[in-house]
Amino acid sequence: MNLSPSGTVARKSRVFIVDDHPLVREGLTNLINGQDDLIVCGEAKDSAQTINRIVKARPDVALIDISLENESGLELVKQLRSQFPQVALIVLSMHDEALYAERALRAGARGYVMKHETSKSVLASIRRVLGGGVYVSERVVNRMARRLTSFARPGPQCSNPILSAAKERS
Repeated sequence: MNLSPSGTVARKSRVFIVDDHPLVREGLTNLINGQDDLIVCGEAKDSAQTINRIVKARPDVALIDISLENESGLELVKQLRSQFPQVALIVLSMHDEALYAERALRAGARGYVMKHETSKSVLASIRRVLGGGVYVSERVVNRMARRLTSFARPGPQCSNPILSAAKERS
């Protein structure tokens, strides 16, 4: 039993899983249901099942595979973000490219976790987005940072924005 600091039974956060592989759904379910503060409230293999089931399941967070069979998980993220804005969305992906993470976040996800990471990372991502934060795998964050810094222009920078703007115009 999960007790809150006041001694009452604490509500477990509800997790919905979307993946087209039954083995992945089963593994995630076992991982999540083994936690004191989390419980899987439903699962689906595609967007049609997800939309129908998520209404009844009322999850707090959804884990969504980026590569669903014959469809894009990112399109599902966009759909869920508009229809169920109260549900925090985390994309699960085999891609460690920064571009995929950026697309996922722009689509409305609050987390991006690579499937080759540890179960600890998956749980950390769930808890972070439930707490109102954003989670992106460290490896992807490093790639994003390298990509962003490669666009920076070399040369002296002026710390005064007004002078910098004037200098660029001259």
